[in-house]
Amino acid sequence: MGRFSQPSAKIGFSDQILIAPYTHAEEGAINSLQFRIVNRRINQLIDLEVMVVMRYYNKVNGKEKQDFRQLNLERDKVKLFPLTWTIVHPITQDSPLHGCTSEELAYKHTEFLITLKGYDETFAQHVHARMSYRYDEMIWGAKFVKVFHEMEEGPIELQVDKVSLC
Repeated sequence: MGRFSQPSAKIGFSDQILIAPYTHAEEGAINSLQFRIVNRRINQLIDLEVMVVMRYYNKVNGKEKQDFRQLNLERDKVKLFPLTWTIVHPITQDSPLHGCTSEELAYKHTEFLITLKGYDETFAQHVHARMSYRYDEMIWGAKFVKVFHEMEEGPIELQVDKVSLC
């Protein structure tokens, strides 16, 4: 009897999720919810899809009720994911985060649930990854630092250790 291992995506996630300044095509200067991912394998992933769901609690008739809202993303699919991707939810008038404060998100015990699905060409299989960020893992008013560094010889280097830095 043989054993087969299931391939995993080996996606690295930023340590925190940010509420960062953002320029929206229709609404101009607004804020956005952002986190960053990086491919920690040399394998290329194709047809990568991401979904972000906001989970929070509301009081209804004196009882806490859990609610879920899927967030609209600037881009929820990429054809090729070789290195890194900053995933952005613009906080427009339609966003469940519009007008929210850090205190309100804490009061509602807000959590952001992330699922990723892609196709690994090396293994010829779909791979999945998931992550969550709680309200106390958010940094307000920050921006991620650049993770690419131009080498003197010409190629660009991805500095994986900077994926979480803001």
